[in-house]
Amino acid sequence: MHSIGRHVRHVSNSIKLAQATGECAFLVEIVICRLYIALMADRYARNAGAVFTLKYHLVWCPKYRRKVLTGQVEVRLRQLLAEVADEKGMTFHAMEIMPDHVHLFVESD
Repeated sequence: MHSIGRHVRHVSNSIKLAQATGECAFLVEIVICRLYIALMADRYARNAGAVFTLKYHLVWCPKYRRKVLTGQVEVRLRQLLAEVADEKGMTFHAMEIMPDHVHLFVESD
């Protein structure tokens, strides 16, 4: 969030400069580049030797695909998955619990 604010201030200054000089195409190019950089900065994780993003699409089902993931079982499964995600430092981008299977789209590092 901090880096996006810095980019917004820079874009604002660039707009003032472009208005003063009448360079509209220059303004559009700067806005696009700055916003792209700001969005990409938050998209990837970094450590000492790498830039990365790890996302997993997990699908699993109960034995014989029995339709048991409904009602209280579904509620408890959501609670357990949220607890494990907090414990492991994971982020759920999507979670679909169907009666006979579960889809998770998870980000972790």
